[in-house]
Amino acid sequence: MTIFDEVRKILMSPSSTLQGLAGAVGLTPEELFEGESFQGVDLQDEPLDLILRLDSDFEGAILSREQSKALRAGRGVAAKRAKHAKLKNLQEYRRDSIEGFVQRYFAQGVWEEALSVLWSPLSKSAVDIDKWSGMTQYYVPDAVRYISANEDNLSNPLSDAIVSFLLKVKMMRLPLGGDVIAALEQAGQVLVPETMEKVVDFNYCTERFVMRWLEKIEQYQHTGSGRDMFFEALSLSMLGPSSPSSSYVESILSQARSLNEVRALVRRLSKKRIDRSLGSMIARLLAKKATSQKEITDTALDREINPYVRSAFRQLIISSSNPIGRRSMIDIIAAGGKNSSGIELDAVLMGLDFDDSISFMQPHWDRITSHHRSVAIDAISSKSRTAEHRNRVRKLRKRLSVGSGGI
Repeated sequence: MTIFDEVRKILMSPSSTLQGLAGAVGLTPEELFEGESFQGVDLQDEPLDLILRLDSDFEGAILSREQSKALRAGRGVAAKRAKHAKLKNLQEYRRDSIEGFVQRYFAQGVWEEALSVLWSPLSKSAVDIDKWSGMTQYYVPDAVRYISANEDNLSNPLSDAIVSFLLKVKMMRLPLGGDVIAALEQAGQVLVPETMEKVVDFNYCTERFVMRWLEKIEQYQHTGSGRDMFFEALSLSMLGPSSPSSSYVESILSQARSLNEVRALVRRLSKKRIDRSLGSMIARLLAKKATSQKEITDTALDREINPYVRSAFRQLIISSSNPIGRRSMIDIIAAGGKNSSGIELDAVLMGLDFDDSISFMQPHWDRITSHHRSVAIDAISSKSRTAEHRNRVRKLRKRLSVGSGGI
């Protein structure tokens, strides 16, 4: 049946009632209002899109208001049904996964109880493929406590059972809040970074979860247990949550023990979206840590750091107006070549008088491009106050034009 046959059916139905419209597709008006699918016609198909478009564009309504409303309400029904079926299948898979966990780790005598405790809260809580109702926020800590309380009924070590369960949680993309860390602590379990990376999807963690985990790792480290893992933990923390707040990022970066650690963390964070406010805060932290000329230069030229962060960092160095910052900026401008900003070079010379500007630039003329030389000479020229100054600028322009260095 062609599109035009379908359109003709609807156009020929009585415009004042739903009866004719429903009859044209073999349904009752009640079924049509409920958004049930037209027999043999997918509500996503072109005929429906076409008739609704004709109705909206045509002078004088083709469909009554009720007909139009019913059709629009029913458009997504087929898609919704498919989505519901997919979610139902996913829930069945999830239930089988939890049941498999119960049968593997619990003694047979408690299978029924364990399955009820670990699955019942999830059975009706999935509202979308990767979305759960708010009631599940307590599910993971409650489940961890249940597994721990039934340690005597486990057929495998408690630590193995908890790691396996958290892998199920990761697969189901359940939310993880700070209460989960408290439950793990009560169970005597500390997730070291290597394990945490395997069993946790940081996109589904709250900031409180991560911060409490860092506290536990730091305490665990102070007991002298194992190698130095704290930086590994900090590095993992930069993976989540998906949209971290400035206070969260600042808290993590401030715990880094060196500039190299801060830069490594910022590189990892740079894979996420960084807005202006967050970028400015990161630049300020980098500027506090970078104190030597080499540290400032290397940080500003680190291309693995978010471009906005590097730009904000350079602006902070320029505005500091200290000798180390100025020398670092010349290194940065020279390294950037033609891609470096002339405005930044002009800003570097601000605050210096005529003689100081010439003295500062003396060792650097041969390191910068001809464009940057012109910018610097113009900046110096604007500071000239006497005939002698103007004469020195003329000599400088002449010498630099033939590549012979400064004066």
